[in-house]
Amino acid sequence: MSPDILVLIAELIERLRPSNIVECGAGTSTITMALIARKEAANIRIVSIEDSAAIAASVNAELAARNLSSIAAVYHAPLVKRAYEGWHEPFLWYDLANVPIPPTINLLVVDGPHGKTGPYARYPAGPELFSRLDQGATVVLDDAARQHEGELPLYWQQQYPALRWHFARVEKGAAVLTLATD
Repeated sequence: MSPDILVLIAELIERLRPSNIVECGAGTSTITMALIARKEAANIRIVSIEDSAAIAASVNAELAARNLSSIAAVYHAPLVKRAYEGWHEPFLWYDLANVPIPPTINLLVVDGPHGKTGPYARYPAGPELFSRLDQGATVVLDDAARQHEGELPLYWQQQYPALRWHFARVEKGAAVLTLATD
């Protein structure tokens, strides 16, 4: 993630004070969110999903070294082929079988899987996780300046008409989606 989107996410955490954050794609963002949660002294729990076992282990080690393991945890979830209605080709998406996704999500940060896995690589975040979005929840989609990622809010809004969204001007583009409360 670029520094400007980390600032955007930090501002969202400070303003929204979400109790459950789910992140697709672990890294510096995971540690940054956990540090902000601790600074805010808020009851925030972060579940991060990562397809690389090495990255998951590395980020978990860094979280432990900073005494942040009670706030955030990275779960290794290998990519598996998943088919979704309306799409001809299967996607590579995280195997969530062993990931304790909370029943309600207040902030969802989608920065994975990597775009090299195929076009619209992050589309499955919608059908896999949006049903758990709490009223007023926010979704941040990183890399929205890329052609296929930038089109995802349109596809997601077709399936979830209560989503409202806008593009945020950050280095690699971001879409910020909110689940309307009315």
